[in-house]
Amino acid sequence: MRKRSSARLLVFNERDEVLLFRSAYTDDPLMGQNYWFTPGGAVEPGETFEQAGMRELQEETGLKCDQLGLEVGRRTFVLKLTDGEQVEANERYYVVRPETAQLSFASWTDEEVAVIIRHKWWSLSEISDATETIWPENLKEMLTRPEVQASSNARKAVNIASEFLTNRSSQEYSEGFAMIGTDGIWHCWFERRSRPIIDPFHVRVWVDLVTGLCEVPPQF
Repeated sequence: MRKRSSARLLVFNERDEVLLFRSAYTDDPLMGQNYWFTPGGAVEPGETFEQAGMRELQEETGLKCDQLGLEVGRRTFVLKLTDGEQVEANERYYVVRPETAQLSFASWTDEEVAVIIRHKWWSLSEISDATETIWPENLKEMLTRPEVQASSNARKAVNIASEFLTNRSSQEYSEGFAMIGTDGIWHCWFERRSRPIIDPFHVRVWVDLVTGLCEVPPQF
């Protein structure tokens, strides 16, 4: 049996929702199969899984990234392709957090145009409560892995801190980054921008994800 390697992508938006596509097969050996699945596709000759993932990300969603995030899962199973061939599928799953969630499907193949009928950003609670078929079957477990939750919480902290700064000042700030402290409080850092240059002054915000409260600590 031929082996087929694929890079699959857990693409998150700013609300920490993950992108899934819905397929509907009507006139091939997979006729009648309908399910939600993650973006991604086969590794081409000479590619690594990571290179294939970045290429598939751009081709299927129009999004770009400099590198993929964490590898959070692997899956091996027998897969039937649209031409009826059965292959041994080897899938690796990667977290992707692009700078924008503005999608484009201009690079879809004819097969993708014919088969993919819908896309949707799913929250973790929606995935947990879903009655429709979602592949992979252990997607919820991937999304709740500690390292994935840590990166999700960091993004939430940055978003809360950014909104907090925007509401209290007319200044513009750079994209922030966050680290959690030993006290469980997230520490977020931003660069204050002054048109047309970047002001070297850094702003720090403490964020409590439980309460959503923010505090600007004294600057030393």
